[in-house]
Amino acid sequence: MKNTGVIQWLVFAGALLVCVAGLAKLEILMIDTRFALFVHEMSENGISPFPQLYGKFYPDYTSIPVILMYGSSLLFGAVNWLSIVLPSAVCMAFIVMFTYKVGCRMYSAYHGLAAAILMFGAWEILNIGRIVSLDAYPALAAIIGFYLMYTADEEKRLRRLWWLPVLLVVGFLARGPIGVVVPTAVFVSYYLIRGKFKMLFAIGFAGAVILAGMLALWAWLAYRCGGDAFYREFWSMQITGRLGSTKPPWYYFTNAVGSFAVTYPLGLAVLAIYIWTLKKNFFRFRPAPSVEKIQLLAAWMLIIILGMSIPGTKHLRYVTAAIPPAALLAALLISNPDRLKILTWLRRWLIRIAMLVPFVGLAGVWVAAWILKMPKIVEMINGVEIKLPLFIPSMVLGVFCLAVFCMRRGVRRRDRNLLIIALMVGTLILGRIMIVETIAQYTMSSKAFVATVEKLRPDGQPLYFIFLGPDGDENKYMLHVRRDRIFVPLYLSDSDERLKTLPPGTLIVSRKDRYLKYVDEAVRKRMEILAEGRIARRDCVLLRVTGGEKR
Repeated sequence: MKNTGVIQWLVFAGALLVCVAGLAKLEILMIDTRFALFVHEMSENGISPFPQLYGKFYPDYTSIPVILMYGSSLLFGAVNWLSIVLPSAVCMAFIVMFTYKVGCRMYSAYHGLAAAILMFGAWEILNIGRIVSLDAYPALAAIIGFYLMYTADEEKRLRRLWWLPVLLVVGFLARGPIGVVVPTAVFVSYYLIRGKFKMLFAIGFAGAVILAGMLALWAWLAYRCGGDAFYREFWSMQITGRLGSTKPPWYYFTNAVGSFAVTYPLGLAVLAIYIWTLKKNFFRFRPAPSVEKIQLLAAWMLIIILGMSIPGTKHLRYVTAAIPPAALLAALLISNPDRLKILTWLRRWLIRIAMLVPFVGLAGVWVAAWILKMPKIVEMINGVEIKLPLFIPSMVLGVFCLAVFCMRRGVRRRDRNLLIIALMVGTLILGRIMIVETIAQYTMSSKAFVATVEKLRPDGQPLYFIFLGPDGDENKYMLHVRRDRIFVPLYLSDSDERLKTLPPGTLIVSRKDRYLKYVDEAVRKRMEILAEGRIARRDCVLLRVTGGEKR
């Protein structure tokens, strides 16, 4: 392939389109409601080192990503899902572009393009790319650093390495300590494989100094912003709170295999094949260049997976930086530069399966539409009839199927293989955007219930939340409150004595199931249900204190 400079920007544009297509018209869901509230409060309270939520500084993030979201929202003239996702989506698009560039430098443009396509073959990447994902920033720092180190070695242009500390600083500004730890681990693993121990210690030392310095700076800022209490909260949220045991150490080798399929398991499979084929030669220090490339990619992927397996707090987005090397390893199945017979055999089966995916996708659209119209399903989702956008997915998937069918002749086999993989990934993307997100918009919408409650809530009167929050589902409510009617949410628990003494007229929003199960009957007699609805997937009720037993 020629014109790789043009192709890399086409890859960037395509990846960005995948990450942002249709977001402006969607209701903000899940954790992104918190970031939308950050942006609203930044526009009202000004810029500070930490974002603010309900007038209080929030210790878990720096304000830099929120400033980018704020700027994006000013550009679009509104705070919507597109405006808050755009900065991290641009990051993700650059990650895909640099995956292509690394593949080009290590192998070929064909291999780089296959790896870029397979980035979106990891299902969870489709999710991460279309929400606010702060972990995209350290992932971008890691892959840019890898590219700079590799090209500096190949071209003997060592001045490029001065950018590595800059990347670490940017990583911290965007993601806190993780933003330094992740790229530093990748840089150290690179020089370990290449046997450059002076550089290994230099970059390791630089990473430690930058981490300590930036942590000290932000701890000081935390103390200046909120005093000793906020300083302790910052330290807990950023460091000690992440070390608790919530998920098992093997989480990223079990759950992530399915969530990041097909790319991550394919990358692991290719790595296992090379280890099995080369045996002891794979683990040699400074092996042949072809083997060293596999070692570099394996070290890049595994040091993130293994490193993130140590803390108890684990989320799939934490290992975003491990997917580019997984995609580059998986792409070896398509390009097979070493002509391994087992990879040829495995590729043949992958292509056969991939050819079926558009056809299965087309059938799945119609089956899903039929299932969602079944009375039992409609009843399960509170009487909401979900209408899938059948025409566009059916037409596009139909074109995919026709393309697969007509691809048997007139196209070189290697190009045909790449096109089939692209069609498979395209089907996954279409399924995510058109089907999964459509269902999520219906089943997780909070707008209708919030609108009902707001009609009943007098101006200036706050709401109490019980079994919702703090810093949870009540954010999904508060996002839909008009800013001129905004209030600070108040919280209760089922054991709170205030439930027995709240004055008549007090309004409370509660999860319905827990209210009926855990709130004392004597307390329930003092309340009447004014409205029912959903906040995200929670069935909720609006309660009003009557002051006496209901008749």
